[in-house]
Formats: sequence, structure tokens, C-alpha cells
Amino acid sequence: MKDSVSKLFTGPAPQTVVVNTTSVTATQISLKFDTPNGNQPSDFGNEVWVWQSGNQVPWTSNGEAQAVKVNTPSGDLSFTGLSVTTLSYIIGYAVGPKGDKSWPYPNVVASVYVPALGSGDAATDDAAQQGDVFSPSVDKVTFGATSLVVKYDMLSGYNPSMSGAYVGVWEGTTASYSQKPKWYEPVSSKNSSGTVSFNNIQILRGTSYTMGLFATGYDTDVTKLKQTALAATSTFSV
Repeated sequence: MKDSVSKLFTGPAPQTVVVNTTSVTATQISLKFDTPNGNQPSDFGNEVWVWQSGNQVPWTSNGEAQAVKVNTPSGDLSFTGLSVTTLSYIIGYAVGPKGDKSWPYPNVVASVYVPALGSGDAATDDAAQQGDVFSPSVDKVTFGATSLVVKYDMLSGYNPSMSGAYVGVWEGTTASYSQKPKWYEPVSSKNSSGTVSFNNIQILRGTSYTMGLFATGYDTDVTKLKQTALAATSTFSV
């Protein structure tokens, strides 16, 4: 009986944004990506960026971009016409368009590192020449009858408050690109990892709740809330 009860309260697996390299040559970098269910990358302005850099997105440096031209949550694409040297590169997946000059990459939420050849890093002999991969996450820390604390994790150097990041909560087992959340709060911190608190809410027994972390789109007016830049989801049940 204990096992069956445990399974009953197991929610769907968390969703996030993942980007991986599949091939790196002198003139091209090929990639595959996975994003949350319901994402329409082309319509929502998703982009992939590449920088000649170390293992961190250079948030204020110019990079080369390619639009994601499919409207399926998962797919692949290739940067062509490049001059890929033996130096290291980092590739970022953006769940929305480029920002302004003061903060150009508010929607870059996931990355994959291509180590320099001869650097001693792992996987440099592989066809993909892939190093570290980072994906964003959101999860419950704790909750009470009228409160909820959520933790988030974004790319190192990412500034959530400058980006307009927020966390929405839906009753049920899915986050939504269209239905307004039951509750939502801005990520007011400048830190790439931290917590968001919800107060004066009502958590009900026997109910599932899904959290969605959005890179951009926050507005105090719920009717103006933008819901296209979904970076990660997670579900818990009471």
C-alpha cells in the first residue's frame, strides 16, 4: 500500500532546456536541442548563440546567432560558414529574442561548452568535442498552508532581475504558455541561483502544483504577463 500511495503522488518529470553538440568541424557546429512541451521556437523567437570564449557565456560580448526555424520543442540545427579554430567555444540557447545593448542576452538559459583542442579537457577526441552542459531548473524548497518557497538555477552570470525573470505556479501537472498562472512572483535577485517566496496563497491537500521558470516577461499586471520564454518546469503534489 505504501508503494502505491507513493506512486500516486509522483508528478511528471521536470522539463528544461538542453542543448548539445553533435558535430564540430573547421566550418560548422551542429547541435540538437530539447525544450519544454508546447514551446514553438520559431514563433517565440528562439535563437542559438555561439561565442569564442571560455566555459561561461560572455554576457556583454558580441556573438553569432542563428534563429531556430522550427515550431517543435525538440530539433537540430547547424551553424555553417564558420571558421572554427582550436580555441574553446560556448554555445547558448535562448528561449526568446536578443535584448538591448545594456543586457543583450536575457533569454539565454542553457549552454554547451566546446573545449579547446589540446587543452586536456575530456571529450575533445569525440566527434562532438563536447564539454560541460548546463540546463536551468526550478524546484520546490518548502511549503505551508499559505506559503511556498521555490529555488531556481540559471547560467552563471545571468541577471534575473534585469531580465524580467519570474516564476509562475499552476494548479495541475503542467505549466502553460497561454493560461495565466494561479500565482506568480518576480525573481528580484541579481544572482543566477536563489529562491523566490510566495505568500498569502492557499496550498490544498491532494492537489498538484506546477512551477514554471520564465527568463523574461514579468509584469505586475497579469494581463501583460508574457509567457513565451519558459526555461524550466517542475511539479509537486501535496
